[in-house]
Amino acid sequence: MKDILSVSFLALFLISVISCNCFYMYQNADYIYSTVDSISKEEDSEETISALETFWKDNKKYIALSVGFQEIDKIEDLISNLRSAYDSANAEELEKTKALLKNASRLLTRYERFHLENLL
Repeated sequence: MKDILSVSFLALFLISVISCNCFYMYQNADYIYSTVDSISKEEDSEETISALETFWKDNKKYIALSVGFQEIDKIEDLISNLRSAYDSANAEELEKTKALLKNASRLLTRYERFHLENLL
């Protein structure tokens, strides 16, 4: 009886941790997506890009617990490219980088979905 209780508690604890991680990853992906989506050349987006860079610097170590380093490096490179495209006033490059970064933010949650391929 004691073993069943211990196993049940451990299973409940693991499900809770997985659920919290899932919520955290979705929250981060949504923040990145919405922040990048709000950046435009017509408006002054300097503060928005700085906020995104600060957010990424503060949270990437926690995101790296769930996502591979290739994805982390890709997003970091895209944020850097976003900054340089904005600073150089290259509207075409800015829109391209925004699209890539929004796609990459959605890929952060790829392993958090409840699909058979993630379980295998």
